[in-house]
Amino acid sequence: MKLLVAFNLLDLESALSIARSIEQQVDLFTVGPLLLYKHGVAAVERFKEALPEIPLVVEAQILERPQESVNLFSDAGASWISVMAGAGQKVITTACSTARNKGTKIVLDLADASSVGQSALDAQRFGAVALSFHKPSVDDSRVPFIDRWHMVKGNTELPIFVSAHISRENVGEILGLEPSGIIIGSSVVQADNPLEEIKYFSELVKNN
Repeated sequence: MKLLVAFNLLDLESALSIARSIEQQVDLFTVGPLLLYKHGVAAVERFKEALPEIPLVVEAQILERPQESVNLFSDAGASWISVMAGAGQKVITTACSTARNKGTKIVLDLADASSVGQSALDAQRFGAVALSFHKPSVDDSRVPFIDRWHMVKGNTELPIFVSAHISRENVGEILGLEPSGIIIGSSVVQADNPLEEIKYFSELVKNN
């Protein structure tokens, strides 16, 4: 099981400082949308320059212009790039073929999928190599989270990374799903002591 830490904040210098302090405990770093909105591709370049050994997942959330987008973030140092499931087959397949040519990987983000089960089923055929599955802080879906999880898990052999506002209080529930990786954000990034907090989660992941 992989441990990912997501940096979805505006302050790039703060993000880099935290990342440097916890890099020994983490498998992948995620460059979130807020960093991309404010700093653009420079956020990816700075992370890659500062932490060259840690693979970067760029939450580009691509919906259109897949070839240009994938080339841009791949050249900046991304290892993985997210494409939205709702983007449609042509966008997804173009992103995946472009990524293969650049030596990067596409994560299909299921947040906007009209059917998470169908998107999970199609993902590998389209060329994605992993799935990103979210549990919202307020689950107002007509289909309970655990049922959506089984729809995804039962329809793919791809790795699934789970983002679920993970904290000390709910991490046991998420680990019990046996995902391929968990994505932790504010619980670490906004902690008074990020290193102490990530060590707690790292130990749990190692024992699962």
